[in-house]
Amino acid sequence: ADVLCYSTEWYEVLPIAIAACLLYVVGVYLVFCFLLWRAPVLFMLPDGVGVSWQIRLRFLVENFRASRYWWGLAQLMRDVMLIALPRAFPSDGFVQLAVSAAVVLCNLVMLSVASPWNSTWNNVVDILLECCLAYILLLGTFYTEHHEAQRPLVTGILAFGSLVAVIGFGVVLTIAAYRAVLNTQVSQQKVKRQKLASRLHIVRKIALTVSQVAQEDLVDFFSVLQPGDRRDLLAAFEVIDSDLFEGRFFASQ
Repeated sequence: ADVLCYSTEWYEVLPIAIAACLLYVVGVYLVFCFLLWRAPVLFMLPDGVGVSWQIRLRFLVENFRASRYWWGLAQLMRDVMLIALPRAFPSDGFVQLAVSAAVVLCNLVMLSVASPWNSTWNNVVDILLECCLAYILLLGTFYTEHHEAQRPLVTGILAFGSLVAVIGFGVVLTIAAYRAVLNTQVSQQKVKRQKLASRLHIVRKIALTVSQVAQEDLVDFFSVLQPGDRRDLLAAFEVIDSDLFEGRFFASQ
């Protein structure tokens, strides 16, 4: 059956409806806030308990960088504000669109600064989609019933929103390019460290061998080595000379 707004029946169920909305919207959000606040501690619990919590909260954190594990709450807050704030102005489409655009622009700025997604391209795509959504909302204000006196305000809001969207997207592209270069440098450093670790492993083997014959004449020791072993040993010494003495030791011999 239909219920007329502001009728006796409507007022009778109003408290229940308000309580249900608060429980479902605010209550769930507060639970997620508490879980993410405690997440660093929960994830480190011993005896497999931390792993269990990681699995339970995976839907909230798995797509974001470790330092931005809380971004799921920012997304939830954005969605709640996009739904709730326009409801405060049920008869003014212009204000509804302007408020929604303001929420999207605020999220756009936060997204540009935080870059929360694991993938750089996910950050770029998310920024691009937020720019498009903000532009559509601001453009929609031109098609609402507003007074002529508000047209300069609408134009200013649209221009400002467009500027923020362009700047935000440019910032994200710059960050993406910087991280791509940084990742390349880090990869090169890792390769260099792996090569050095391999060389140091050979050095350790040499040190063990030399310690076993410390009482022998090293010249005699070299003379009995197989040609291949002798070459490997000399090459290892050259590596030590190159890495530690910058070639000065063998050059002085």
